[in-house]
Amino acid sequence: MVCEHFNLRCTFSPKKERTYGRRGRLVAQLRSGGSDHQKKPTSASSFPPLRPRDTDSREGTSQVASSSNASPREPRASAGRESPGAQSSTASQGPLSARLIEDSRALITPHANYTVDYFLALIPDFENYTYPVNPIITSEQIRLSIDLLSTNATHAALVYSFAAVTINLTMTQQQHTHKLSIDFINSNEFGMPTTTSERIHDLMNLSLRARERAMPVDAFSDDLLSDNLIEIRIATCIFLEICWMAFKKHEQAFLILREAIAMIQLLHIDRGPGKLTGPEYARRRRIYWEAYIHERFLTITNCFPSIMSPLRDRPMMVDPSIPINIDSGFRRIINLFLILDADLLANWMAQNDNTADPLNYNRLEHDGITVEWIEQKQQQLDDEEAEVEAEQQRSQGTPAALTELQQADLFITRAWMRTIVWQLAMWDFLLSSGPIGLERHEALSLFFPAQRLSAQLRKLAQFQLETSIGMHGSGILQKIFEIANTIADVMALFPVAPADTESGEEPGNFRNDRQKSLRVNQTQARQCMSDFLLLVKVLLSFERIDKTQRDIILSKVKTLKTIFPGMDFENSPPAC
Repeated sequence: MVCEHFNLRCTFSPKKERTYGRRGRLVAQLRSGGSDHQKKPTSASSFPPLRPRDTDSREGTSQVASSSNASPREPRASAGRESPGAQSSTASQGPLSARLIEDSRALITPHANYTVDYFLALIPDFENYTYPVNPIITSEQIRLSIDLLSTNATHAALVYSFAAVTINLTMTQQQHTHKLSIDFINSNEFGMPTTTSERIHDLMNLSLRARERAMPVDAFSDDLLSDNLIEIRIATCIFLEICWMAFKKHEQAFLILREAIAMIQLLHIDRGPGKLTGPEYARRRRIYWEAYIHERFLTITNCFPSIMSPLRDRPMMVDPSIPINIDSGFRRIINLFLILDADLLANWMAQNDNTADPLNYNRLEHDGITVEWIEQKQQQLDDEEAEVEAEQQRSQGTPAALTELQQADLFITRAWMRTIVWQLAMWDFLLSSGPIGLERHEALSLFFPAQRLSAQLRKLAQFQLETSIGMHGSGILQKIFEIANTIADVMALFPVAPADTESGEEPGNFRNDRQKSLRVNQTQARQCMSDFLLLVKVLLSFERIDKTQRDIILSKVKTLKTIFPGMDFENSPPAC
């Protein structure tokens, strides 16, 4: 052939035969450290790091940790491709898909010290202490996820979070002997964390890494949208949220709770059961209410906004597939948090708005808080309390009777809510320091927390503190602190004679001119003080109490000692 432009002869080379790369070569090359002839050094330690490290210092980590950071820009495998049945479909996938499937399995290999037996040994504590107050996923579902620990990242994330939340609720900081006497669980000779907080932190890290591996690599993948996987991911989020709350990481807790809420909304629980069985639909409703409760708690304690609305048919559905006392107790907790309705939350958020003027006339006129509204809320709490007591008397000695763990939760939560409503009344100047009268609710008294709540809280002495209160985690301690803090502020307002009085009154006595109007006397004051000190001792008996909260309470106890010099503080809380 001759070129038309330059009259040159064209010469063509023969076509070379195409060569095909060896399947799996890239994976093998990456695992060998970048080349077939270059091996990555390893360390004798096999324990995963408690905190993220730089890429250069990843030696000595577990396969879960080291594999997750070997190639920061490498795509992640989806949970759907990690299932046991994925192997059969590998042959039909392209080289990239095959590499992702094979690599994803390596990423979720469990750490050697966190064995199947380790997780199975935690299930009894989960059933006794975690599930009764968080009935969103059963021990049978946990066992299934443990079976899939090494083959599915979504299930692995649940298992690690289940272990973290169970240890968080059942073990003290320095407890090294597991209740089941399985020595290897708390043994340090294999390099496991020596304190409870370190172990929880480590398990949370492993759960977060597994969650990351479970994310799809395809922008159009629906792998994570199956209902069963969504339920597992929701439970993982809620368990991690509980742990973050224990570490006072409120923003992280709120963020992952919002993730759970977004997935809950994808389940469309408010549309009815559809094709779900009765137990399946009841479980999903409990998942909804669990998130509802946690969100409202964060609104009160941290002023994060709530977006969930109550389900239209409320929590009256009975689920015969779970123990009757767990079903009944959880519905009681739901009824309590329904009292924290949208109006109450809006008023609470407005009162805690640091930029607003608390004495602004328009705010006081239009905030919706009236004497009648306060009385209605307190009456709702009265009615709920009476219903619980009546139901407990009827079911005494039967499987329907609430456990002490559940009773303590209801009791303290109810008292905490009373202080919330009382504070709203105080901020709007609706309280009276004088006689209330029979026609008004006693909660309109300025001294209500010290007179009624402190007396009710004597019941705490009847509970086994370690098992009934300590097993609830940080939320219940936060409630006790806020109750004690409120009572301390009220006790400081009691009309007692100062120590340096010149009126001839004995120190610590009530002023004669106000004793009659306030209808209190020295005996009542001493009893209120005794009740308050009991509450403080209960609070400070838990090692997980926040140091700042501990210092605040001890500071107020010190102040009350000067106000009540005639009181017996011999058994008062320690000075440090």
